[in-house]
This record gives sequence, C-alpha cells and structure tokens, in this order.
Amino acid sequence: MVLSDIVMPGGDGVALAARLRKRRPELPVVLITGYAREVRHAVGPDLEILAKPCAAEDIVGALSRAISAQRPASPMH
Repeated sequence: MVLSDIVMPGGDGVALAARLRKRRPELPVVLITGYAREVRHAVGPDLEILAKPCAAEDIVGALSRAISAQRPASPMH
C-alpha cells in the first residue's frame, strides 16, 4: 500500500503512482493533495484522491477502499 502526496519536492505523486502500478498493478495507491488543480490532474482508474485538509477517518476510509479494490497480483514466473 502507498499513501503519497501529489505535490512533493523533486517529484510528482501521480507519476510515482503510475511507475509503481506499472511494476505492481495490484498495489493499492492513495494520493493526497492540498491543491484542487492537482486533484483534477490525478484522476485515474483505481486511484483514490483525498483533498487536504482531511480527517483521519477519511484517510482510513480511503486506505480501506484501496485495499478492498486491490487487483489480484499477477503470478511470478
């Protein structure tokens, strides 16, 4: 599971999520941001986005939904 900010020094949470999902498509990813523009930019399949500020219950709910929506891992050969 990954919980990452979208806007961070030297990086981009959306790009991070895409790279992680490329390697591990089943990986649950939740992104968080305080920038409304970034929320629109980050919309994608199976990607939960939280807007700051948010309550701890919102984070727990997002993480739970991401785990529940987890895709099966591909078999390793």
